[in-house]
This record gives sequence, C-alpha cells and structure tokens, in this order.
Amino acid sequence: MIGLKKYTHQEREDVIQKLLPNIQKKFGSNLLGLAATASFARGDDLDFSDLELTAIVREMPEGKDFEGMGRIINGLLVELIWTTEETYIRFFKRQVHDDWYLAASDRMVPVVNESLIKRLNDHSVEVTAEACLAQLRRHWPEVQESTSKVLKAVQQRDREGLGLVYWDMVRHTLVALSLLNCRPYTTFAKMVAEARAFDVKPSTFDPFVSPLRDGLDDLDALRALVVRTFEEMEGFVLSAGVNPYSEEWQLFDD
Repeated sequence: MIGLKKYTHQEREDVIQKLLPNIQKKFGSNLLGLAATASFARGDDLDFSDLELTAIVREMPEGKDFEGMGRIINGLLVELIWTTEETYIRFFKRQVHDDWYLAASDRMVPVVNESLIKRLNDHSVEVTAEACLAQLRRHWPEVQESTSKVLKAVQQRDREGLGLVYWDMVRHTLVALSLLNCRPYTTFAKMVAEARAFDVKPSTFDPFVSPLRDGLDDLDALRALVVRTFEEMEGFVLSAGVNPYSEEWQLFDD
C-alpha cells in the first residue's frame, strides 16, 4: 500500500513535533493552543490510525465557527480543525447537535499551552436531558427513513443493497439511543458495545446488531426484527414525551 502505512504511538508523537513549526507559522500570534485528540489522546491508536489535531485560536474569520483540513503525509492521514475557545466550549460542552453522540466525548492531549487545554478538558459538561430529547426529535426522521429503506429492500428481495441500508438503520438507531440515554459514545467503533450497556434500549438489541457480524439470510425474519425494533424505539421516544409526528398536511406552522 502506498497511501496507508503503519505508525506507532511514539511515531505519531514525533510527527506532531515535525508539524508544529508549520502550524505555528500558519497561525502566528492567532494560535493560543494545540492538542491531539481522538485515538491518540485516548492512547488506543493502532497501526493504521489517523492523527487528529485541534488548534485553539484567538479569532476566526467572520461567520465561521470551525475550519479544518486533512492531508495524507507519508501514509498517515493528519486532520486539523481550528476554532476559538468560546466555540469549543459551546460545541463540545454545552450544545446537543448532530455530532454530539461522538463529539461530546472529545478529550485533548496538550501540545501547545497545557494550561489552556487542561482548562478545556476540565470544563463542566452542561447538557440537559431536555436538550438530548430535543435533538432526538430532530434526528427521528433519519431513523424512520433508514427503516423504510430496509423494509423496501426486503420487499424487493434486494440482497445486494440490503447490507448498506441495514447498516444505515443501525447507525441512526444507535444515535437515537445515545440521545435517549443522554450518553455519548467514546468512539465510532465502540458504539454497539457501549449501547449494549445503556439502560434504555430495545429488547431486540442483540439480534438487531448481529446481522452486522453474521450476515442477512432470512429476509422474512429480518423484516419482523426490523419492525419490532422500530416499534420499541418509537415507544421509547413517545414515552419520553417526544412526539415527532403530525397529522396535519402542512410543512410549516401557521
């Protein structure tokens, strides 16, 4: 492979130091702090993990909260985002948004300005159950749409397309479970394992996620499983006081 090479944790740390002068030159006095995030910060980066960095800057261009870029350098994908301290706190500590189910677990390892990065890591999370449920209401159409695509693929006996749409339904259901339990996941790869420990989850959870590992063979049984899982999830949503449905044929409120 040309574009994907093995790196150790120490080698990634060396890469950060090699990149640091270039980053400092790019931002100049606007740079307040720099940190490594994601798998490197957790210490669970393996051979082919990428390297994710976050820069905290004094100010952003007008109208922009975040900017970012990525580049593959010597077989290692390096991604950098930059934002202000205020926006970082709002996005990662206070708001429940489309990416909250993963972003809210963000931790940083300081590279520049250790005291600033520590302050951001230690900042209290100010997310309420009401905010999680409000985001759940916004997300629910994704659950319904992905479920309908699975049922369509089953009805058409479209085994080739079923795998993709089934994974999409599982993903949106996992996001909904994160919001129902108001608990973000630590990593994308651990979503299934961590959702299994949630207090609120459908009784069908294990058979629902097992086709990701075992395949999709019995389409009629799969259809029954999908319908039951959706019905249980729907029951959780309605019981939580979230009603994403309407009986009025209008898209805009009066």
